[in-house]
Amino acid sequence: MHNTATDSTLKRKFGESIAQSIPTIIGAFKGAVTRQINQFADAPEHSIWQRNYYQHVIRDEMSLSEIREYVLYNPASWDADSLYTVS
Repeated sequence: MHNTATDSTLKRKFGESIAQSIPTIIGAFKGAVTRQINQFADAPEHSIWQRNYYQHVIRDEMSLSEIREYVLYNPASWDADSLYTVS
């Protein structure tokens, strides 16, 4: 037999924030940084973040090394990226 009160509290709506989850923490961080930058630049509602972010669990030293190398060398290839624009 199911306890409907308990079952309904466990269900979450699609897109609803889950307290202390990584997406919620990152969203709060990005929101705070955006407000600070827009206040400083006097540019309300200006978007400064890409639409999404890539999540990846680093499971070993090899994976960590590859990610570090990507972070180090990726900016050098931005000029060749068709979506990259200098504002």
